[in-house]
Amino acid sequence: MDPQLLQAVQSIAQSLQPHFWPKSLTELVQLALIPLTVWTLCYLKKYTDETVKLRKAARDQVEATLMPIVVLTTAEDEKKFLVRNAGKGPAFNVEIRSFSAGRSPKLLFHHRSVIAAGEEHDAILRIDSKPYGPGEFVNFVRQGYPDSEFPTTICYQGIAKGYWYQTSHTIRFTEGKYDLIIQFDGLDRLDRRPE
Repeated sequence: MDPQLLQAVQSIAQSLQPHFWPKSLTELVQLALIPLTVWTLCYLKKYTDETVKLRKAARDQVEATLMPIVVLTTAEDEKKFLVRNAGKGPAFNVEIRSFSAGRSPKLLFHHRSVIAAGEEHDAILRIDSKPYGPGEFVNFVRQGYPDSEFPTTICYQGIAKGYWYQTSHTIRFTEGKYDLIIQFDGLDRLDRRPE
């Protein structure tokens, strides 16, 4: 047998023999690097998870800071209806949905479709294309629909991620049936533009 081949086979055989303790300082360092690498990976995973949580919290904070809250109300002198953005961000594509109660005709508000934070604009109520202020609407309801409540919703889009929102209101008489009250029923964030 060739002496070089024999030496190579013996070298391979020796390297295949199990040994439990490192033979050199290099092997000892490599073994020490294994737990250090595992610890580093665990720390990096924890750091990444915390970073993701902070990013989500910052995004939620921005969304809450820029969230519009559009409500229906009346002017202080109660001579006109108003649509008001009581939130901190602008509202786009604002639409007060048409509504009715029982056999009443469809009631429709006309107003601006963009409302800046803190702004309010006239919302003109039209019944069969005739404009009604709060006082005229009270007379209209008393004449034909005194026990009716008129639920409506306002749909709009915010600037943060383009989320859609919807506020719900009920227009009804006060306890003594003398005046109208516009009751705020709730606010919802929607996944998409409502149909």
